[in-house]
Amino acid sequence: MEWARFNGEYYGTPKPTNQTGRDLLLEIDAQGAHSIRSLDREAVIFVVVAPDDEELRARMRSRGDAADQIERRIQLSHEEVALARQVSDFEVVNTDLDEAIEFVAATIEQCRSSRGRSSL
Repeated sequence: MEWARFNGEYYGTPKPTNQTGRDLLLEIDAQGAHSIRSLDREAVIFVVVAPDDEELRARMRSRGDAADQIERRIQLSHEEVALARQVSDFEVVNTDLDEAIEFVAATIEQCRSSRGRSSL
């Protein structure tokens, strides 16, 4: 369905089978979001961001990322977010995971209602 090279690695999403009439939730990078947007102009795209760089650093440290990689990844995140904002419909600041999930779920329901469809 989409593929991209990010941070020296290739990532992609296989095309789903029997997807007609159902929502499809993808966790993809900004390049993938651009690909999806070109495939489907009506796709609803969210960009999820950390509250700030210090919180992002803390999250990376807590999951064991190497110190020398953290600053590089912070800089890459700035580029990635800027690229994602070009095609996103909504931005979610992930301060609290439960609140972020609630926002995304409620927004999807609103989009469904406004389009008069049971799925996006």
